[in-house]
Amino acid sequence: MGAHRAIAVMGQIRLPTAWSRTRAGTSAVVQKAGHILALALVVSWVPHDSKAVSLCRENARQQLIGRFASMSLTFYERVGHEGRRPSPFSWRIRYALAHKGVPFEVRPVRFADVETIRNLSGQHLTPILKHGDDVVHETWDIACYLEEQFPDRPSLFGGEIGRGIAHFINAWSETQLGPPLRRVIYADFPAVLDSVDRAYFRASRERALGMSLEDACADPESKLTAFQEACVPLARVLTAQPYICGAAPAYGDYIVFSLFQMARLGSPKEVIAEGSPIATWRTHMIALFDDLGNRFPGYPK
Repeated sequence: MGAHRAIAVMGQIRLPTAWSRTRAGTSAVVQKAGHILALALVVSWVPHDSKAVSLCRENARQQLIGRFASMSLTFYERVGHEGRRPSPFSWRIRYALAHKGVPFEVRPVRFADVETIRNLSGQHLTPILKHGDDVVHETWDIACYLEEQFPDRPSLFGGEIGRGIAHFINAWSETQLGPPLRRVIYADFPAVLDSVDRAYFRASRERALGMSLEDACADPESKLTAFQEACVPLARVLTAQPYICGAAPAYGDYIVFSLFQMARLGSPKEVIAEGSPIATWRTHMIALFDDLGNRFPGYPK
């Protein structure tokens, strides 16, 4: 192939001396990625004079980058009774990982495993993503991390403007949708948790609410009405377009869907009207990524 080309042999790269250095300005990338990614970058700069060589070069580069990017990607999430996945925050990241198409390993933790979580990340909340030596918590930070670490995969935001809008959706869902929804379903929620986790969940949530779960969910009809009123902007958007983010789903959809998934799996109550634009959207969201939303058990019968 000549003295100025890198050759992919059995999944490895053999580099001629003339191409053993990286270009200026890439030292930070090389230090972050290590030798595998450095080699992949070098392959992308090798001169070529045929379409076949170009295709081989690109295939080798993509394979190596993919191998590095997926290395040691571990997702810590809370699990409930009989393998249920009750956490809305975990669902956001599950959909984000599926959107990016990156493989990952799951490490289940219980609601009561506070010390395990704290020892890993310095705080007590999940989900947590570990990627090599990087440990990231907070769902928004994890989504941004995935976007930055896997730029060649489908974008979660569609650019910086989309990222800014998704950040607003994140705050809106947490302040306007989450609180009224919890007052609809929280009294039912302990049933989806392991028995050893129920006391921790009840104590921590009742402390935050300032009352018992049952008192918080009293007068269920008015609580459901309050939640559905909070959903009016969402319904208006979904009347005009199939997804929150437009013609196709993206991270803004995953944020909001995670709350409806929490309600769907954490309570026997139906929180949206059958046949409504939100119900249609929810059905489409459940079916994404080979029916990801149905992959784990629902509320106990």
